Amino acid sequence: MNRDSRNLLAQTTTLFYNDRTMRKVLNAAYTLVDLLVVIAIISILAALLLPAFARAKTDSFKSGAISNAKQIGIAHAMYLDDNDDRYVLYFAGFLPNDPSGRKYYPPLSYWPQTISPYIQDIHIEAGNRQALIQDLSHIFVDPVKGFGRQDPKQWDLGNISSWGLSDDVCQWRGPVGTAVSFCSINASQVSGPSTCLLLVETWDEYSPTHDLAGSAFASSYFDYGGTKFNGAQRFLDSPYEASYKKTSEAQEPDPKGRNITVFCDGHVKALATSTLTHDSTFWSTTGNGLWP
Repeated sequence: MNRDSRNLLAQTTTLFYNDRTMRKVLNAAYTLVDLLVVIAIISILAALLLPAFARAKTDSFKSGAISNAKQIGIAHAMYLDDNDDRYVLYFAGFLPNDPSGRKYYPPLSYWPQTISPYIQDIHIEAGNRQALIQDLSHIFVDPVKGFGRQDPKQWDLGNISSWGLSDDVCQWRGPVGTAVSFCSINASQVSGPSTCLLLVETWDEYSPTHDLAGSAFASSYFDYGGTKFNGAQRFLDSPYEASYKKTSEAQEPDPKGRNITVFCDGHVKALATSTLTHDSTFWSTTGNGLWP
């Protein structure tokens, strides 16, 4: 075989094997039907897994909220020990019956600022007259609501917190026609501390945008007598398992939702919001379902 014949044979052999390789590649490639099947399977798996991931995320937030509430309860217990078993004032520095006529005295702090030294130091930003939510420990914010910054140009008071102090404990408003002392009650005045609530999760009643962590004050079941909504329906929130989000004072929080609640003895429980908005038992300090 001459040289030209050998070259021709080599080229023919190469073409033959290249053709076989190409046929294998083409035969191994996915068809359009194969791709559509794969996409369908991925879509089904995503539909099954995404709700589970969402529930896991919500459960994580809920666990964080319960942990935060327990830490607040512990801090408040230490405050009780240092203050002759009197519950924390909603707003320290307000003396409505002062003979001099002056009503406000330093430190002018709301309850989250008052118990904060039992948790961590407060660093008030320059120019602000009070510690705002971003100046406090993150435990005052339910993780599910996010840690939004409070703009002092819009709202410069320190009465923002995911948990509000029960009005029946702090005696700030009271039922229509009753006199209030603006001074929190003593622990000895609570008949059943394990069934009387101290702190409940609230809607942001105060800031103009109504999108912050919540209100540090919780109007009670007994407030706003004779109106469509009682105080609890106006102020409470349903951060968990709710089918809708509360967006105004006139909207009742989802009764089927859950609210992380701190009781007077310090224990924490996730209660159905309907229990808090429609049952006076948990608000009554005397344990008989009546005010106070």
